[in-house]
Amino acid sequence: MKNTLNKRKYSSLQQIRKRDGAVVPFDEKRITRAIFRAMQAMKEGDETSAEKVMYKVLDSLLVFKEERKINIFVPQVEVIQDVVENELIVSGF
Repeated sequence: MKNTLNKRKYSSLQQIRKRDGAVVPFDEKRITRAIFRAMQAMKEGDETSAEKVMYKVLDSLLVFKEERKINIFVPQVEVIQDVVENELIVSGF
């Protein structure tokens, strides 16, 4: 049930723009892996913590979209990276 609700909530996050300008499908698992690698480098957190931070990142991206009244939202990878860094700090990692 949780996955169904999350998929509906985050359905507007369909694509991202990579550094080279290519637009690719949005994959929250890649964000989770990146967060987990950062946590491993700091010797803190686990996969469950990484997933929790990932959902905070997705929530922040949705707030970004809403605040700017963006209909078709294709975040740049740099924006996602900045949000990840911020959420790691806010979450105490």
